[in-house]
Amino acid sequence: MDDYTPEEEERFKRRFAAEQMAVAQQQSTASAMTHPKVPYNITGRGPTMMINDPQRGMRPASALERFIMGTGAGAENVLTNIGEMTGIVPTETAQERLRANEPFMQNTAGRIGGFVGETGALTPVTGPFGSTVSAGGRLMGYGGPFVRGMAEGGLSGAITAGPGERRTGAAFGGATALAVPATGGVYRGLTRGMEAAEGAADLGRRGVTLTPGQVNPESNWAMLEESMMGLPVFGPRVSKARQQGWRETQGLIAQEAAPPGYKLPVKDDVREMYNDLEDAYTQSYGQFKGFPLRPALVRVQGGDVPLSQAMAVPRQAAADRKSRQYVQTYIDNELDRIKGRQLDSEDLLAIRSNIRAKAREFAGNKNYPDAEQLFKSAEQKATEILESQLPPDVMQALRDVDAKYGNFKVLQNAIDKSKDKPDAFTPAQFSTAVKESAGSKGQYAGGGGRMRDISQASAEVFLTQQPMTGRQLPGQIAGTVAGVATYPLYGQSPASRLARQLMLGGTKGQRAIQEFEEKFKRKLSPEERAALVAALRASAGAYGEETRPYPFATTNQF
Repeated sequence: MDDYTPEEEERFKRRFAAEQMAVAQQQSTASAMTHPKVPYNITGRGPTMMINDPQRGMRPASALERFIMGTGAGAENVLTNIGEMTGIVPTETAQERLRANEPFMQNTAGRIGGFVGETGALTPVTGPFGSTVSAGGRLMGYGGPFVRGMAEGGLSGAITAGPGERRTGAAFGGATALAVPATGGVYRGLTRGMEAAEGAADLGRRGVTLTPGQVNPESNWAMLEESMMGLPVFGPRVSKARQQGWRETQGLIAQEAAPPGYKLPVKDDVREMYNDLEDAYTQSYGQFKGFPLRPALVRVQGGDVPLSQAMAVPRQAAADRKSRQYVQTYIDNELDRIKGRQLDSEDLLAIRSNIRAKAREFAGNKNYPDAEQLFKSAEQKATEILESQLPPDVMQALRDVDAKYGNFKVLQNAIDKSKDKPDAFTPAQFSTAVKESAGSKGQYAGGGGRMRDISQASAEVFLTQQPMTGRQLPGQIAGTVAGVATYPLYGQSPASRLARQLMLGGTKGQRAIQEFEEKFKRKLSPEERAALVAALRASAGAYGEETRPYPFATTNQF
């Protein structure tokens, strides 16, 4: 120190004393803290919540843990605010609890959990309140979804605002909620179109374009369309648009009658589509020809049954004598054609097809009351003989084609009933063909019949007629006004058809949204329901004490 002057030594001592005091103060502060400082999340999503895990030490809380804690905190906040509003919980105590729960609703997962917790706790309170207010308002002529939304929103805002801010929260919540019913209605209209009858909605999902009146045949719009069809200029345009829906439904029926894997070309005339289907089935059944067969029903046990015996009318069959004789004679004649040569799968398929045609021919025949059923039994026996000898994969493919071929015969029957009508078969004729495919009155009454769903939807949409009163003078005036306003909607251009599809909710984009929504309407499992209920009912602190196997960080860390 001999090299320093007294003044320099004094300055050095003062600086050293100051540095020592600073170090001592830092050490004192560090020892007073329960836990070390936690760094803030550099992503900007709030501070990092730390969990004191005895197995792994201090670690960041997972998103699921933050969500669960936020859910409990949100539910407790609602209950605390309700208690403070009703005088059960002192204001100071409520404020302390709300401040203590703030850290649990930080970060994205915590905020989402807090919203879920608040919503779950608010619903049992605001729902009945909104229903009561809305019901009272309806008695005085001003009820409805807007009044209910404002009442529920106002109460929710008052509860969640906290002490000292309830009036502002109630006003903001009520004003904001006024837009909810309207917004929900707009969203439903954009994604699902106008309110549709069940049959119209079913056809729309399958790609059929309908007019607004066909979408809901019992609506005022349907009556306006009926009025417009009685007017010049508008009438032919509206009628053509309505007929387009039925033509597209005929195309849907034809597509349902197509063989597996066959994409039927869309045509305006369903008869042309029928001809394409006939060629397609010829090709489909052609793949099952050329397999050599033994003239017998091959069995694993009990020995083979000769073809003539397997196809014969059983002696124990409950049938009248006349029907038995006719059917047996027909089967014998069919088998005589293939005697003396190698049996091929093509031969048996041809016999089966002829027997199948006879069964349809004798349907409802009073002179041979049991012939239809006996022919169907013989057809089944022919199928069993094929199954006993064809390779499994080939037989499965044959079953798939057979399943669709029944739909093809319904289409054929409907076209046959239409005779030479320009628009082919009508919805009523198709419904009759479906009924005849059921086999019996009992089966039809029980919901049987091929393509029954399309038949029911078509009857609801295309057979419902509005009364002719719509074509009287007042209705004609309304129809004229509606026709002028909606004239472009009933055109045949792609834009007009797209507009009608939008009104039904049948565009690809709308259907994609609807399918996406349906995926999230599944029911929760018992375990998921139990976990959700526990999270909603528990406060953040109580949840941590009861279900957490290790302590989590205190609020000083956040």
